[in-house]
Amino acid sequence: MKNIIETKYGKIAGVDHDSYLTYFGIPYAKAPVGELRFEAPQEAEAYDGILTADHFREKAIQQELGNLELWGKEFYQNPEYNVQASEDCLYLNIWTPKSEDSKNCPVAVWIHGGAFKNGYASEMEFDGRVYAERGIILVTIAYRCNLFGFLPTPGEGKRTNLGLRDQLQALKWVKENIASFGGNPDNITLFGQSAGAMSALFLANSPYSEGLFCKAIFQSGAGYRSGVGELLDKESAEQVYSQLLQAAGCESLQELKKIPAMELYNIFDGLPRMQEIGILAPIIDNDIVPLSTDDSISQGKMLKLPYMMGANKDDLWMDISTAEEPNGELWEGTCRLGTELEKQGCPVYLYYFAHNLPGNGEGAFHSAELWYTFGTLDRSWRPMTDEDYSLSKEMIDCWASFMKSGNPNADGTDKWGSWPENYRTFK
Repeated sequence: MKNIIETKYGKIAGVDHDSYLTYFGIPYAKAPVGELRFEAPQEAEAYDGILTADHFREKAIQQELGNLELWGKEFYQNPEYNVQASEDCLYLNIWTPKSEDSKNCPVAVWIHGGAFKNGYASEMEFDGRVYAERGIILVTIAYRCNLFGFLPTPGEGKRTNLGLRDQLQALKWVKENIASFGGNPDNITLFGQSAGAMSALFLANSPYSEGLFCKAIFQSGAGYRSGVGELLDKESAEQVYSQLLQAAGCESLQELKKIPAMELYNIFDGLPRMQEIGILAPIIDNDIVPLSTDDSISQGKMLKLPYMMGANKDDLWMDISTAEEPNGELWEGTCRLGTELEKQGCPVYLYYFAHNLPGNGEGAFHSAELWYTFGTLDRSWRPMTDEDYSLSKEMIDCWASFMKSGNPNADGTDKWGSWPENYRTFK
């Protein structure tokens, strides 16, 4: 089996597994270091020789996540899946089908969550094997987080929303090069969870995204007129920039660029309010984010695509109770978004993840579905049962069907009606 790929930028050698191939740590942009810190991502440089893509590369600068309440134990305490933090973090990872005749495959591009503050593309719950074995190429992308990805610098042009710009640059790389891996550049699904879903929602409302993907999945991060994913106002964001300058003893952006990355992060992390969720997030910049998502959606500017979206029973902003019907701000905002998009002619499929995970009483918490949609239950500390594995297969089949055709009803079944006629519960 040949596993050397010729891309626009050079040759890449992957790793041959029993049923799929992997290509990890591919640069999709120049390293955003030195003078490129706080700058829009630059196109990757061509190279000679063969890039050996056999391991995950660095994650964005961030705090270590092992001590996070709930999620630390859930996803971040296994050192086998951890990587070093670095400003040099703009890499992507690819899982492809192994068959010699695998051509024109559907492609799915994953954006990780982490409140725009942290998270990375190689977390232990993410894996593309199950999708590659279903004939789908899966790509996970890294992007700059916290101040390195979302610190707005007043009057600095395209230096806003750098994390979103990284995501767009990765999508452009995939669009240009994925055919070399056997992928169909005209059949790309963008999907993400939490801040990754919010990112996908922002990109689906950005004028820069036209033609880069043709379907989208929002997992616990979409909403309309709900406050979920609400943009930080520019004035407040600029105050954070001013506070950082003062705390760092700097008078200009150029001086901020000279401070070692982790030292600057620690200064930022020590500022008042920096621990709040959403203190740095995408802002309206009249460029990549020209409008709030609510205004963009109401004005019919969101891309006209098939959409799949949902939330978990015990998710963020949910009214956790024993009620049989889904409820809470996140779910209701997702329903409003689905209803509005359906009115505008988009196929919309809603899901509700109501399965209580075994092992403790956290229920169907925020991010719980990731073990199931990536087929990585065997990596979890939880005592998973046959019921869990069966549910995971059911969900993967639905996700894969949507990635292939824009319809999640696997094997021609019609259990999942288009919204607002129906939603599907996974329990």
